[in-house]
Amino acid sequence: MLKIDLLKFIQMKPLTALVSFPPGLGKQALTEIESILSDPMIPEKKNTSSPRLILFPEKILIRNTSLQSIMGICFRSFFLRDLYILLNGLELKNIEEELPDTFRNWIKETKSFSLQLQVRKNPNLDKEAFMEECKSLIHKSLSGIEIVEPTNKLRGPRFLVSTLRNKSDLYFAVKSKPLYQRGFRIPFPLSAPLSEDLASILINFILQKFSFDKNTVQLDAFIPFSGTGTFAFELFMQIYKILPGLLTSKEDDFSKQLNYGKIWKFLHDKSCKQIHKNIADHSLNLKIHNSDFRSDIVENSLLNVSNLQSILDQNLGSMLCKSLPKLDQIMEWNTADFFGAKIPKLISKNLLLPLNPPYGIRHKNIESSASFFQRIARKINQLCLDLPAKTIVHGFLLCPDANSYSAASEIWRTDWNLETLHFSQGKLSIRALFFSSKN
Repeated sequence: MLKIDLLKFIQMKPLTALVSFPPGLGKQALTEIESILSDPMIPEKKNTSSPRLILFPEKILIRNTSLQSIMGICFRSFFLRDLYILLNGLELKNIEEELPDTFRNWIKETKSFSLQLQVRKNPNLDKEAFMEECKSLIHKSLSGIEIVEPTNKLRGPRFLVSTLRNKSDLYFAVKSKPLYQRGFRIPFPLSAPLSEDLASILINFILQKFSFDKNTVQLDAFIPFSGTGTFAFELFMQIYKILPGLLTSKEDDFSKQLNYGKIWKFLHDKSCKQIHKNIADHSLNLKIHNSDFRSDIVENSLLNVSNLQSILDQNLGSMLCKSLPKLDQIMEWNTADFFGAKIPKLISKNLLLPLNPPYGIRHKNIESSASFFQRIARKINQLCLDLPAKTIVHGFLLCPDANSYSAASEIWRTDWNLETLHFSQGKLSIRALFFSSKN
């Protein structure tokens, strides 16, 4: 097999891409991709204007697509976990020839690469042995080069080997980091934060329930278990149309290596114009009230606020940043116990109430989860009784197991609408109990 010139390969049409999403939320991920592809920022040519989407567990295959569409999805998606481009079918005996020269040089420069493996419907495959065989053959094709495990400073290409039954395909990741990593959140050792893509899906799901005036968005959010601030940041980004791609510098390692900086700049500039138009055409009035029972987590969140503000100032340009309110004007942070808290004075008739109570490493209470979540439901019932008349409330409560979900559901007010979304996070099977007032 002839060696592949990567730059020529990715400019060929059509291409095949693979995206991953939070487990259990394929419907939402598929809807987002369809929305992006139906309204491309860069006009498509005829032979890639009708991509085909195939939904699998935890991933979506996109056939008959183009580099600009892939970049558009990568730049605009809130819901996706990662995105890859198919190189070709993988035969281990030919992997030395199938590894593109661009990647060979890239690995030699960084002395690192990462390799993941996804296996479906092949129970007889020894995953660890197969992975080691793939790594060994890549090392062999780069004989004489010492390869080390990737670190923050060593960013070689990221590969994915996907196997279905006895067929394997070799993909490479379009970005140096997974798409859900927005780049502003500081790790905190005692937190178990939801990933940004998952938080964004939940926030979007609930925002669709509000009926804002055509040119006015007025919204309060009360986030009592704020943690590292993920809900607050994802809400802000969605209301102000801050696409995730805008948080990433166009001069990252991958844009340099793959030579798509021009596409990235086009998407960046057009997105900034859309933000400016959104602010000019709409009255956006957002207030986010955050609190957590741990003061050290609140302090960590304030550092994240500072990081996000710095990234926005750096990547959006001074003119656009002047038209955006500062984050400290939109968000407030306090240390408070939820069970003793009151909802702050609202600036609107619309209240968003996302609840991700602490459990596991942060929840040290010896109380059973069922009892704990019942107390949360009672507290919400009490808080909402004290709201001004005609306040519209939409929220959700994340329950880590069936017992906590059942216990909370039993206590909830009977005059509210309830519905459930089921998904996975880590090793937890989470039920999101959505509640809505009938005002």
